[in-house]
Amino acid sequence: MDRRRFSRRDLLTLAAAVTLVTSVAFLLRPSAERALEPTSVADRLVAELDRRLGAIARWEQDVRGAVERAADRERLRHEVRAALEGRPNQLDRALVRSCERLDGCAVVTADGERLASLHADDVPPSLVQRALRGRTVRSRLLATDAKGQRDGAAGLPRPSVLFATPLVTDGEVRAVLVGRARPDRQLDPLLRDHPLGRTGETYVVDARGFMITRSRFDPPARRVPHAPLVLDRPAVALLTPHEEPTRAFAAARAGHDGVDVTGYLDYRGVPVVGAWRWLDDLGAGVITEMDRVEAYRANSPR
Repeated sequence: MDRRRFSRRDLLTLAAAVTLVTSVAFLLRPSAERALEPTSVADRLVAELDRRLGAIARWEQDVRGAVERAADRERLRHEVRAALEGRPNQLDRALVRSCERLDGCAVVTADGERLASLHADDVPPSLVQRALRGRTVRSRLLATDAKGQRDGAAGLPRPSVLFATPLVTDGEVRAVLVGRARPDRQLDPLLRDHPLGRTGETYVVDARGFMITRSRFDPPARRVPHAPLVLDRPAVALLTPHEEPTRAFAAARAGHDGVDVTGYLDYRGVPVVGAWRWLDDLGAGVITEMDRVEAYRANSPR
C-alpha cells in the first residue's frame, strides 16, 4: 500500500516537472520565432539579388571567352582567309567545330556580307561595326527564332544574346565572328539552384514584361499573346490577375533599382516582397521575390 502511494507521488512529481519544462520552453519560444525586422528582410533580398547578379556576370564572361577562343582557332582563320579571297574553303565545317559550345555562330565581313552561318542568320550591322574596332562586344537581349532570325517565322520567339569578336587575318581585322547564346537555357540553372526558402525565386525579365528564365511556380493557364518560349514553354507574363504591371517590373523597367519590403502582388497575384535591378546594357531586369508571409518568418529556411 505504501509502495503504491509512493509510486503515485512519484508520478505526480514527474508530471509537474515535465509541465514546468514545457512551460519554460514555450515562454522562450516566441523570442526565437519573433518576426524579422524590415531591414533584415531587405538585407536578405538584396544579398540574394547580388548573388544572382554575380552568376549572370560570370555567365557573360564564360560566353565571351568561348567566342574569343573560337575566333583564335587557326583552322577557322585559315578558312575565313580563303573565303575572303574567293578561294575554295570549308568555312561551314570549321564554324561547326569552332562554335560547339555556342547556340549559333556566323562570320560577317566588314561590309555586312555573311560568309557562313549556323543558327545565327540575322546579325545587327551595328554590332558588327562595333566589333570591327578591335574588341569583343555584346548585343542587348533579342527575340529570335530557332535559326537566329529576328522576327522570324520559325516558331515562337526565343531569347538570344549575340557576342561579336574581331577575326584577325594577316594582321588585319577583316571580318567578325558572332556567337549566339540562349540566356533562357544557360541562366535558368544558375538562378534556380539553392532557392531562397520555400517561395523565393530570382528571374530575368525582358523589356516587354516577359520572363526569359522559368518561373518557380506553374505558369497561368491563360495563354498570353506574343509571349516568347522559355525552355520550350510560354513565358509567364509579369501581370497580376488585373493585368497591371507588378511593382517590381514597373520600377525596374523605369530604371529605378530598389527593394520593397512592404509587399505587393506578384505575377501570380500573391503578396510578395522583392528586390530588383535593371541591366540597361542587356535590356533586361533581374528580380528577386519571396512570399511576404515567409519572408517575415525568422526561422524560414534558406
